[in-house]
Amino acid sequence: MSNAGTLGRRDFRNAGDEELIGCSTSQVLWTAASGDVTFGHDSTSDYPPPRFITCNVPGTLNCTGWAPGEAMVERVLVAGIPLHFRPMSITAAGSTAEIVLEW
Repeated sequence: MSNAGTLGRRDFRNAGDEELIGCSTSQVLWTAASGDVTFGHDSTSDYPPPRFITCNVPGTLNCTGWAPGEAMVERVLVAGIPLHFRPMSITAAGSTAEIVLEW
């Protein structure tokens, strides 16, 4: 994957994780039907709130219930492959937001 500086590069070096080093600017949307997406918490992260998503089907990810000002996701796995992403802002608790993954 190439590096796209406008996306705000961030590295993840938590135990057992691959380092995410960047991505191209082409967008891929993913959707998670019930059961296809898992939300997780990684207590070893140094950037709160640490979260990750595993997604296995193409389309759009819609996430609900995030608190105002939270970074929605720290890392994204699509069919087991770590990707960078560009989350849209959440402005109110219980909002629904679309996560656009950068391939």
